Amino acid sequence: MIKIYEDFLPQKLAENIHKEIYKTPENWWSTVYKQGNDNAKYFRNTLENKNSKKELDKKLSLQGDFTYRFTRSTNHVKNCACYECKFNTYLEGAFTEWLISNTHLQNPKKFQSFVSVFDKGDYLGTHTDNKRGIAFVFNFTKNWIPEYGGMLHVAGKYYCPTFNSLTLMDLSDGGLPHFVSEVSNLAPHQRVAISGWFNES
Repeated sequence: MIKIYEDFLPQKLAENIHKEIYKTPENWWSTVYKQGNDNAKYFRNTLENKNSKKELDKKLSLQGDFTYRFTRSTNHVKNCACYECKFNTYLEGAFTEWLISNTHLQNPKKFQSFVSVFDKGDYLGTHTDNKRGIAFVFNFTKNWIPEYGGMLHVAGKYYCPTFNSLTLMDLSDGGLPHFVSEVSNLAPHQRVAISGWFNES
């Protein structure tokens, strides 16, 4: 099951989050790589890591393995008051109540959430997210078109990341095969979102 909800958040809130994502300091981000059964590898933006990332880029292959490369936020300091941590308060409060009313989850508990940034050449290989409950994606990308890539592909259909839309995927029954196509070198800016999962607690 996949559902798309357009204009989900108050417009002013969505605009503010979009603005704050693009203002996020570079040292908050990590580029994450995964190839097959290997554990994901995280790289902060240092010159040393830049060279390591170039070597990994040469080795990545889409042949039969769950592979991805994109940039994401990682854990923040305690009592952080940034836009992401404030949004987590919303996720664990009002949005949790909304999930109870609009999904099969009766006692949802947030498993994980993070800001994702897909830049040119980034992608997310096919996977199912088995036993992850309900996945959510709040899209904060403006003026995106399919020709830029970065499309969410599910069950033979693709979905464009429309600004201020919410995507929900029910992964509770063995997961749902899906992937995000590679972002084109012609994309004028990054594809940005806040993503995560809720499980039944």
